[in-house]
Amino acid sequence: MDISINLLFNILSEENKTGEVLDLANDFYPSAYSELSKLEENTDAAQQAKNFKKLLDTIKTKRFQKILLYVAYNKQIEVHVPKEEQTLYKEALTLIGKHSQQINSNEQIQKTKMKITSDLPELLVPNKGKIGPFKQDQVVELADIKEVEFLSNNKLATILQ
Repeated sequence: MDISINLLFNILSEENKTGEVLDLANDFYPSAYSELSKLEENTDAAQQAKNFKKLLDTIKTKRFQKILLYVAYNKQIEVHVPKEEQTLYKEALTLIGKHSQQINSNEQIQKTKMKITSDLPELLVPNKGKIGPFKQDQVVELADIKEVEFLSNNKLATILQ
């Protein structure tokens, strides 16, 4: 694939016209960076290399932003995109999926009801957290298993569930 500054400028112009990810060759980035390397080796083309790099970075940033929007809205990419962008899309979807599952599982954490057996001041528990103060016969709900075990093992509370 032959990539020139004019081609990069045209690609960027088209990218700026739409919020959609546009069709781009699978080997676009390797070809573009290969061309950039050639320009950087030529001392007479230093300014051209600088402009080329700036256009390429802008295209990459713009396209990555669009791809992340596709991920955010769970939208499929329906055009050909470079393999680097395919990887970004797939990995971002996977990451979002994992975090979504983690959030969902945190929402479903079971709390344990306990009845306090005597008045307790604020206590430091093994997980370095603080609980209390509690009054005798007070019913509390605790989500942290270490707090539940601490109170139960030290006979400071009884489990109600």
